[in-house]
Amino acid sequence: MTFALLTLPALAETTQQQVTIDRLRSELARTKSQKDSIRILYDIFDLSPRKDQPKVCDELYNVADRAGDVLAQLDICRQATASVRDDKDLAKIEDAVRKLPVSDEQKETELFLKMKRITLKARNLPEAERQKEITAIIAKYDDGRKKTDKYQRALNLFTLVEYLRNDATGDMLKEYLQRLVEMTTSTEFSLYAIPNIVYAEAANIYSDAGDQQKAVAADRKLQQVIDGLEKKYDALGREYRSYDISRYVSYRRMLRNFEALAPGEAERIYAKCVKLSESNPDVKKDFDTHARIHAHYYMATEDYTAAIPYLKQLLESDPALALKRQTLEMLVKAAENTGDDETKLYALTEYNAILAELNQLQASEKYKELQIKYDLMDLKERNSALEIENREDEIASTRRIMVFVIVMFIILAAVLAVSLFNWTKYQKNARDMGQIVDNLASERNRIRRSIYYDYADTDDNSIDQSWLERFRKSPKKKYEISTFMTESIVNDLLYISMVGHNDRLKHIHEVSVDRLLRESLSKANENLGEDSGITLNCPEDDFRLNTDKECLTDLLAHVLEEASKCTPAGSNLDLACERMNDGKTCFTICTEAYLPELQDTPRLFNPLVSISDLVDDKKNGLYVCRMIAMLLTCDLRKDSTHPEGTRFIFTVPDNLETC
Repeated sequence: MTFALLTLPALAETTQQQVTIDRLRSELARTKSQKDSIRILYDIFDLSPRKDQPKVCDELYNVADRAGDVLAQLDICRQATASVRDDKDLAKIEDAVRKLPVSDEQKETELFLKMKRITLKARNLPEAERQKEITAIIAKYDDGRKKTDKYQRALNLFTLVEYLRNDATGDMLKEYLQRLVEMTTSTEFSLYAIPNIVYAEAANIYSDAGDQQKAVAADRKLQQVIDGLEKKYDALGREYRSYDISRYVSYRRMLRNFEALAPGEAERIYAKCVKLSESNPDVKKDFDTHARIHAHYYMATEDYTAAIPYLKQLLESDPALALKRQTLEMLVKAAENTGDDETKLYALTEYNAILAELNQLQASEKYKELQIKYDLMDLKERNSALEIENREDEIASTRRIMVFVIVMFIILAAVLAVSLFNWTKYQKNARDMGQIVDNLASERNRIRRSIYYDYADTDDNSIDQSWLERFRKSPKKKYEISTFMTESIVNDLLYISMVGHNDRLKHIHEVSVDRLLRESLSKANENLGEDSGITLNCPEDDFRLNTDKECLTDLLAHVLEEASKCTPAGSNLDLACERMNDGKTCFTICTEAYLPELQDTPRLFNPLVSISDLVDDKKNGLYVCRMIAMLLTCDLRKDSTHPEGTRFIFTVPDNLETC
């Protein structure tokens, strides 16, 4: 009756699960969307007992195949392994994964399945067959191999640790296992299933090797992975997804390593297993029929009398050599504590038989040979990788040098091109400046001869020599050419302005302001065109100025041209004039547009007299002197008080003769 009452919660849970599965099956029959079908089949898979899960996996895989959902196909292939215990079935799943489109997840899923097959094959092999497998693996290591990728390297290392589980020393095994954990939990692998299986196997292998502290630590890591998976699937809407079996297996393994648990922790873990068995039929089946969890629990609580029957059952049901050896050690301890000499003798006899079998098969030599062969293979791969890395570094270094050389050649070519351009420009400027120097010198000599003709030495041709000839005769160095030219120009202009003062006065006479404005506008329109948009506002009462009409007209026209070029289309430019009370006349250039380009008023005079005009002798030295005199007596400034737009005020004396 007590047993029946204990089974009632599990039966009720099973019945409720079947009701939910039937409802989902009915919903699946009505749905028309493959996406919804995949979602419903996932719920059915999560609710189904393990014996029914392979069939649901086949359904889900086929629907995902029709929908083109490769990720769902890979996921269900990984989840199907939890309910498969036959290598042939695992081989079929691996073959299905191999046929899917290649991707990182596909490669990691294939690696996961290969690890599963190796685990299933190596765990329960009799030692004699294990030695044959080790010999075959060693032969593979001896064969010529192509360069391995990260997936093959992980599989090789996983294979090694799986087949070293029965190594009595375990030292090398622990070293390889640590390397495997570090490799598979690094950023090289992103799929959760890889660290999941590695932590599970690490816990098993550490348990087999007797390193209970590391075994328990690996199980704690595994439970963290399970926590993360529960959160992941909960976020995806998998409300029926359960990890009860995974947690139960982890707890059961922790009880095996009870000596590494904290005081009282074994009792708490056993209670959790009891609770899981009450809610999950598959857990309950193992809990009720398998002796392992009870044997280890009673050993942990030092109830040796209760532990002995379970330990004997465990010896009969679990053929794994490492577990069998540890079970015999526990049985010896339990028999000694209860005074059961018969059981102790039986356990010692079986233990010696295992050691004799290992010695007869020369297992230690095979394990050592496997370790050495793997190390040689790994060393060759590391050396090959290092050689490739060095070669790649050399290639990268050569490329960097080539890029540096090419860049330097480009920079050198650019510098040469700029230098050539500047040299050409310098040569042209030198020729132009030389022409100006010669023109001013010629003007100076012409004025000199016209004034001092009776006294000048007409046979002295040295005064008509070019600037270059005069420079060569001077004591100046080549780098002082610019200084020589500047001195020549300044001296000639000073001479012309001094000697030509009377000539300058000849060009100053009275002129009508109205006529002056019209001629200035006409001259500006010669370059701007008739549609320049300049409006002329002549004064109502015309008046006259005593000024250098030619220079003033050129000056006004030039200012109008520069201002018009900066005025946007559609804006007018007004020219007006008025007489001031202080003996000056004011010309205004005004526009409603804001002209930021003309904030610097010297821009309006650049270039007032071009070098080409001087070179072509369109403007002789005397005219330049007259223009300089005009500029010195005039004033051009921006009116900062103008409320809108831009206005310039140009002021000239009413009578230039008195200036």
